[in-house]
Amino acid sequence: MLRAWPLCLIAALVGCSGQYYLTAPDQLAPAGGSATAVVRIQRHEFMGIALAVKNAPLRLWVTDQPLRAAFADKKGYAGAVVPVPDKEGLYSLTVATQDIRGDEFSKDFPTYVWPASQPIVVVDLECVPLGPKAPAAVGEALNRLAKNANIVYFTSRDVNDYPRVHEQLQGNHLPDGPVLPWRKSDWINTALVSQLPQMRQQFSAVNIGICSSAAAAGAFSAAGMDCVVVGNEKVTAARAVYRSWADLAAKGL
Repeated sequence: MLRAWPLCLIAALVGCSGQYYLTAPDQLAPAGGSATAVVRIQRHEFMGIALAVKNAPLRLWVTDQPLRAAFADKKGYAGAVVPVPDKEGLYSLTVATQDIRGDEFSKDFPTYVWPASQPIVVVDLECVPLGPKAPAAVGEALNRLAKNANIVYFTSRDVNDYPRVHEQLQGNHLPDGPVLPWRKSDWINTALVSQLPQMRQQFSAVNIGICSSAAAAGAFSAAGMDCVVVGNEKVTAARAVYRSWADLAAKGL
């Protein structure tokens, strides 16, 4: 009976066996410094199952900067400290691999290079309405902040959704900026873990975080930052609480 199925339908159900794919969050680094890149390599197998590629050799570089190399661990993860250019700008982290047959595969990831002294405002993406029904005040508030600071977004969304996040930010005319991951410290503890401490070591003015949840407020406070809460007066660990995005847009920080 399988012979009677169209080949295109079989391909759609089974997927492309053996195809590599790479995932990584956006990268952020100070000009002339380096990005600590953590990437994952997997391989599509039968029925679309993605398996980690253990010991895969990876090459990582940003534009014309020196190349770095790493091997993936048993879960497919690899990390490297990758130099970035001296000049501020939006670049690409290129990650490439080659299998034993000589087949090559590579993927680029957004890499933001900013002056180390430039102020940064961190925004919990889960408190930002996105889409066609998002209030205009969100854009007014964040674009007002972006006149004097760079914007970084943290999210608990899957890293595969980050390109879609950038599309939504652009569609809602919100400031561009790196999308970085939140994760829970474990299955029981709801505390959020992130690279905020490392960011504060690399950049001298990462002082303000905007959110609406107690978990994000706790993460900002734990990193030594001032927390600004929008739309949730029940969060107590805050320097300031705004009733809504319109309130923040009108008053500013």
